[in-house]
Amino acid sequence: MGDNVSDKFIKSKSSTIYRLLHPQMTVLVACQDDDVQNVMAASWCMPVSFDPPMVAVSISPRRFSYSIISKTGEFTVNIPSKELLEAVKYCGSVSGRDIRNKIEKAGLTILNSEKVKAPLIAECVAAVECKVVKAVEAGDHVVFIGKIVSVHVKRGYFNETYTEIFKPILHMGSDLYYTIGDRIE
Repeated sequence: MGDNVSDKFIKSKSSTIYRLLHPQMTVLVACQDDDVQNVMAASWCMPVSFDPPMVAVSISPRRFSYSIISKTGEFTVNIPSKELLEAVKYCGSVSGRDIRNKIEKAGLTILNSEKVKAPLIAECVAAVECKVVKAVEAGDHVVFIGKIVSVHVKRGYFNETYTEIFKPILHMGSDLYYTIGDRIE
């Protein structure tokens, strides 16, 4: 017979899970409606299917990007390296609803996508074009599940297995960020 849970753990609030599941890789989610382009920082993003390839991103309905993605059904997931930390922080702290040239003010450059209207971010090491196949309400957020329609990777950063050249931005919560360190075997 096992020990009681109270012998090994202390009780915590359910909101603690947010911190326990971090760090999470930070991405820049970009979207476009007509002439309005927006980008937001997000750490609630993950792959959800190999076949067909899909990713999911969780966005609050209060966010400007939420309204654009809901309307257009498209977004891009752009993967920044640690060198873009200040731009990522900026994109996560101001709203494109209030600042129309947010992408430019963040020091980022827009590239046209191949298959969606949503832009790509030139300074990122990779970018994924997605078309929404489902939006799932999940408490105070909506999870947009996007079918991947095109993937772009900068030369020299990735191969079929992944290289150690790329240093992602890992978000711990609040204003705490890290990157990967030593490889463990």
